[in-house]
Amino acid sequence: MDAIRHRTRDGVGLRLARWPAGEAAVGTVLLLNGRTEFVEKYEETARDLVARRLHVWSLDWRGQGLSDRLLADRERGHLTDYAVLVEDLAEVVADRVTDTLAGRPLLLLAHSMGGHVALRYLAERNAPAGRPERVRAAILTAPMAAILPGGPVRWSVRVAARLAVGLGRSEAYAPRQRGWREDDVRFAGNALTGDAGRFAIYAALVRERPELRLGGVTWGWLDATLRSSRDLLRPDFAQGIDVPVLIARAGRETVVNGHAIGRLARRLPRAGMRTYQDSRHEILMESDAVRNAFWQDFGGFLSDLDLEQAR
Repeated sequence: MDAIRHRTRDGVGLRLARWPAGEAAVGTVLLLNGRTEFVEKYEETARDLVARRLHVWSLDWRGQGLSDRLLADRERGHLTDYAVLVEDLAEVVADRVTDTLAGRPLLLLAHSMGGHVALRYLAERNAPAGRPERVRAAILTAPMAAILPGGPVRWSVRVAARLAVGLGRSEAYAPRQRGWREDDVRFAGNALTGDAGRFAIYAALVRERPELRLGGVTWGWLDATLRSSRDLLRPDFAQGIDVPVLIARAGRETVVNGHAIGRLARRLPRAGMRTYQDSRHEILMESDAVRNAFWQDFGGFLSDLDLEQAR
């Protein structure tokens, strides 16, 4: 892994990572991780992609990993508008990734919150056909279409978050949120993966490197996420995404709203969806059986794209 520091136009330092696949590469994948995550967590996935002759780029979103944190208390997960993350992604594509494409197609592989940002980028910022920086297709694992059930629950939390932000509490922890604790890396009862070995690798990273840790979310993050999810689930939103999309949904999902993922998938003009019944939220960190099924679907999706012909 090659690490690169990128300074955004508004002065925030982002950590980027790159795994080259050599001259035989058939494409480039921009790997977008979820909330609380960091590039080291996806080392195995990056190696799997390189073995499939794909260059890999990734980044730590602002506010997490080894990118600049947004608050003095670096463990608070904070954000005020997803447009900022979409702009960060657009900058990374234009200023870093495009220069290394060498005529190869660009793909997105995005998980959870990364999938949320990827969807907004595809709808709002993807380059026109024929441009080298255009994303050719996207693979989204457990994309964060929504974080709460619909109806009165989501409405009441949205109102509470708007009020808290309006009262100047944007940077305060939302209810039941707090800083990182050892319980966050306890395998028993976790909602992320049923694979003890892969969970242990992640747990060791955050135990040994406190600078990677991220705790709960602020009222500002909650407000920004609920507003952005409302836009994502508008009936007309998906019509702006004109590239093939493969959505991987976890059958044992408890972190994001699985029903909202299905609703979004049905609205996307060129989407297919696979559900992995034995998987918890992190499909790419799951058991070999789940991951093998995912990689088989991934390979079929790429075969349909015919990347060799797209070079």
